[in-house]
Amino acid sequence: MAVAVAAAMLLLLPLLPEGAPALGQIEQPRYSGSLLYVSRGGIWQMNLVTLERRPFLSLPNATITHITHSWDRQRLAYSLIVRGSRFELLESSIEVANIDGNERSTVVHEDRTGATVEWPSWSPNGGSLVYSKTLATERTQRIEEVDLATGARTLVAEAGSSPAYAADGRSVVFASAPGTNWSIWSVLRVGDVPSALVSDSRFEDVDHPLYNPDGSFIVFLAAGSGQQPSTRTDEALAGLFRLQLFSITAAHPLPGGQYDLWTVQPDGSGLHRAAELFSEEPYLSWSPDGRYLAAWGRLGLQIVDMSSDRSSMRPVRWLTALPGGSPISWGP
Repeated sequence: MAVAVAAAMLLLLPLLPEGAPALGQIEQPRYSGSLLYVSRGGIWQMNLVTLERRPFLSLPNATITHITHSWDRQRLAYSLIVRGSRFELLESSIEVANIDGNERSTVVHEDRTGATVEWPSWSPNGGSLVYSKTLATERTQRIEEVDLATGARTLVAEAGSSPAYAADGRSVVFASAPGTNWSIWSVLRVGDVPSALVSDSRFEDVDHPLYNPDGSFIVFLAAGSGQQPSTRTDEALAGLFRLQLFSITAAHPLPGGQYDLWTVQPDGSGLHRAAELFSEEPYLSWSPDGRYLAAWGRLGLQIVDMSSDRSSMRPVRWLTALPGGSPISWGP
């Protein structure tokens, strides 16, 4: 077997361009900074150079559900819930802290209202957060914004989840399911009607839209081919199939669905599969320099190089097979 492998390698050598490094000498990229992720009810930190992990922040009697860095990586925001002895929901809050997790303060609080507030996302100037508010008893989910200076909370969108600001701070992109399927939407923060960027007929499920740091495109996760049904009959049959097999009312994220990374322009044009992740329930985060995108799902942590040609499939590297499937944020 070893002789056969060696012979095959010798056959490949003439195909390498002159001056190219030998196969064993190709340098793998090294990623700087650390990844914060939610685990065991608290926040953990992974060093992306050594892959060492350690506890970062835990709160007595509370479960942290989401974590995110501010755009300048100087502050944190995270959401948490507190349950009673019978697992009943008592409180749900969003807190902000400095980069070390200290000097914490509560900016959004729900006390025995039955509502949860989660998925906070910083505005580029650091003056506000958008977040999703869910009222399980009414099966509703909406997007709100809080002004960190005044504490004032305003409605951004009547229905939606996983919100994120545009790079200029003027609009918010989010996922919503006004019909049968989830789709990607955008809305101006003040006085606008949301507009669909990605049709709900193209995918089995979509989630987690994010603007890239310079605002030129949006990334999101999707399960499905992205193809528009050719006829209304095809669309109706596809919808019936989804209802029978996946129970769409509870299919976000899609159980067992394999998600890839897609991009779309801010005006809804240029829909493109950017990378094949084949990942279950992943979460996304940009690197501080905006070159890489981390995707952590149930099959492990992947890093996508977003610096290559947008018309091509971006290279994906598996960094660790440690199962994730929890919110992440890439910090310094």
